[in-house]
Amino acid sequence: MPPTHTTPPHTVKVTRTPRPRKWAGCPCFYTLYRMDDAVLSLLRCPIDPRRQATLSREQQSLVCSGCHVRFPVKNGLPILIPDEGELPDGVRSVDRLPCVRSARS
Repeated sequence: MPPTHTTPPHTVKVTRTPRPRKWAGCPCFYTLYRMDDAVLSLLRCPIDPRRQATLSREQQSLVCSGCHVRFPVKNGLPILIPDEGELPDGVRSVDRLPCVRSARS
């Protein structure tokens, strides 16, 4: 009698053990915090027309010192694209940010 298979003989079933979801377990967490302070001091908020607002580290993102927009860090690289930024609470559009409004005055 031939053996019975629950899966076809050509497929391999791979079982992965899930890793706990913690900030410290993410490799990009370490890259963000290993980023040299000299390099971080050179970065500016891409939304600020005058390019005076600096960025600071907060969890898994960089936050603008002027308008408080959060820019994500993906795979250890800061994504400084205005459309990728997360607006602060109560602000619905980029036009309402203080840095943009003061530049138009």
